Amino acid sequence: MVSLTIKHGIQWRAPMPLWAENSSTGIRTVNEDVATYPSILRFATDSFMQDMLDVMNDDPKRIAEWLAQPETWREPMTSPQMPASGASEDGLSYLLNKTKRQTEAFQPKTGKALVMPRQAVNIATAARQKNLPVKLFHSTHQRFYLVSASLVSNEAGCPEQGLDLGKQEKASFVLRRLVPPENQGTVTEGQEIDNLDDWDEYAFIATGSGHRWRRIDKSGQIACQKLLPQEEQLPLFPVNYQDGCAHDRTVYSGLIPVGKREKWMAAPVGDSAVHDFTGDLEGSPLAGISHARKMFQTDVTEPWKILVEQADFTRQGLGRSFDFVEDDGSSVTQNDRARRTARDNIQMASWYVLLDFAKFLQQYLPNLWAYINEDGNATLPGGDELDLYNRIENTELPASVITKLVELDDQYLPNPPLNPLDRGDSAIGDETVVVSLREALVRIRDFEDDLEAVENEFVRFDYDEEGPFALEVDPKWPDFLFPLADPQFNGPVPDADSSRPDLESRLAQIDGLADLVEKILPAPSLLEDVIPAAAALDQRNAWFVIRCVYERPCCGPLFPALVSKSSRVFQMAPFFDPDAPARPIRIPMPVDVSPAGLRKFQKNTAFVISDMLCGKIKKIRKITLADLVLSVLPWPFHKDLPNPGDTGPCKQDGNGFGMICSLSIPIVTLCALILLMIMVALFDLFFRWIPFLFVCLPIPGLKGKQG
Repeated sequence: MVSLTIKHGIQWRAPMPLWAENSSTGIRTVNEDVATYPSILRFATDSFMQDMLDVMNDDPKRIAEWLAQPETWREPMTSPQMPASGASEDGLSYLLNKTKRQTEAFQPKTGKALVMPRQAVNIATAARQKNLPVKLFHSTHQRFYLVSASLVSNEAGCPEQGLDLGKQEKASFVLRRLVPPENQGTVTEGQEIDNLDDWDEYAFIATGSGHRWRRIDKSGQIACQKLLPQEEQLPLFPVNYQDGCAHDRTVYSGLIPVGKREKWMAAPVGDSAVHDFTGDLEGSPLAGISHARKMFQTDVTEPWKILVEQADFTRQGLGRSFDFVEDDGSSVTQNDRARRTARDNIQMASWYVLLDFAKFLQQYLPNLWAYINEDGNATLPGGDELDLYNRIENTELPASVITKLVELDDQYLPNPPLNPLDRGDSAIGDETVVVSLREALVRIRDFEDDLEAVENEFVRFDYDEEGPFALEVDPKWPDFLFPLADPQFNGPVPDADSSRPDLESRLAQIDGLADLVEKILPAPSLLEDVIPAAAALDQRNAWFVIRCVYERPCCGPLFPALVSKSSRVFQMAPFFDPDAPARPIRIPMPVDVSPAGLRKFQKNTAFVISDMLCGKIKKIRKITLADLVLSVLPWPFHKDLPNPGDTGPCKQDGNGFGMICSLSIPIVTLCALILLMIMVALFDLFFRWIPFLFVCLPIPGLKGKQG
């Protein structure tokens, strides 16, 4: 079966003032180099829409001066002089000047071709000459870009094709991404771009299940001049003007939303345009990890790995600080105190990781959870589920860790809140310390509400001149211990290989638990259940083109959408591009910083602080700068941070309360500047960045106090 289509008899071209002029025989082309593709206009003012209208109303041929060129903030593109508005001239002068300009434009030309302004040169050639790409910047950089084109008929005189809105005709444009062939590799900035027809062109498909890039064909193929189903279309709007013969003309323009760059850059690659993306997900570029596995990694395995890394960091730090004084009793005391503090912190985080682990099993693997919970109706899991059960069952606290946890209760805390029971000769039988990960998962479910409601940290001891003493622990904390890491010994790790106790091996074992869970989870049935893997396209340098689209839906399938040739290739700058222009930002600081001057500022900025945050602030205010410095120094100068006392919510007469704190923003900016200078000076020891950060210029006559 052969598909039949009828040509439109119309075409997209660059804005007519760029390539056409009036002659005695009608419209003739004078600049074919820019006539065949849509143009990108660059504006550098927030009034860019009015600027566009003024130029088209005053002298349409000057639009060539706004063609986008390569620029940086060091070498910006020169902004053309805007035409004088008719409102600034009296009526007669405005009419005479406009008539004069139109008359000059209509005068017959010599045999020379029309010389376009400097800005109308081939943009790709200019980019090669300057070793710079045509890069579009954000509106926050005070740059705005309009794609512009004319829709004309192929008849003599190039009459324009208007939109019949009653027949649902529509003009829009699409953004396409170009990817170099595999044998060419990554195109770096400053590298010449040749043979764009051989680059792969991708369309941006927007569906209810997400966004993705879909390969069409080589950019030079006719398949790229077609509109794909569900391809994202951006609007074009008409701009009316009069040419030199007072004929009414229209240019279609559309704002290029450079702010969507990150969305376009992060989109994954979908299937080709030949097949719809409705088949099996396996093997597809979108076949990333499932949403369930992502949750398991986010809530369980990654926090577990962080605890292991923190414990290892503490272990190495204590070894570097105190090895040379190991025979000194005070150094051992400092070691033990630091380890006990780390164990409490690790245990507090471990309870929440265990809770998320148990809730995940209950939601996504209910049969396995029922078997773990010793539910009589549960069936014995098999295959990978049985393997996961065995790993959970066999993940146990080492005897060395249990001994230290119980020793802490027996030796250092005379009245511990978690009283160990009679354990005989072995610490393994202690009921305060849970041995198996399976038992810890079962017991933690009973403390979910308490863990969500607890307001204080888990701290079991403090020190005075006589040594450690017990603190009252909030009863909402669980009544068992099962830390997922230890600052002195290797903690519980699934399938830990005793022959490889190194950190990388233990982290790999935890990752293996996530891999096993992924194998057990059922395959996602919907595309939205899949979190795409990292985009296959290059995330450093992306090249784009624009094509204009004209649709006549009432004409049926014989008249498909008319898609223009591609615009010049360009890039879009990231928000923090080093070449991006920058709007001038001035942050006013207090001029008179004397007490008399600062007291004049109104405290009109308020922070609403909850009772819990109030308690944290009071805790921090009790710690001095000297305490912070001593806490990071090695022995014998090291001193732990002092215990600020009750760290719970702010209360008065047993009732919790929050606060509203008001302050003055100008004074805060002064404090921030001073703190910034201190921190930058410290970090300059490593980065040497002060010459690139601050530029201070003198301002004569700027005094804090008026004379």
